Amino acid sequence: MLDQSALFDPGDLWPLQRLLSHAVVAPPAVAAAWAVGGVAAGADAGVTPEAAALSLAVVLYVHVLTDLIWDVWRQERYHDSVRRVAGDDAVATDAADPTE
Repeated sequence: MLDQSALFDPGDLWPLQRLLSHAVVAPPAVAAAWAVGGVAAGADAGVTPEAAALSLAVVLYVHVLTDLIWDVWRQERYHDSVRRVAGDDAVATDAADPTE
């Protein structure tokens, strides 16, 4: 479950795409946590909207930070994957273009 290579083939999901998805999902998720925290506060569950939103924001920040560290640590493997996928694309393009 933790190994993304078991989920995605090389070239299916690049680091910038993954980080962009995090940046798109994080703000609505924090807003939703704020709303759920407001409902929980109204039900005397001992959770404030601020605590719920801040907790999720911290978790998401740490998650994105660790993703960035992971990407920097594996940068050479990323570049190898780019070269491999680009090479596969070049081969596919050459095969599709009979004029070359």
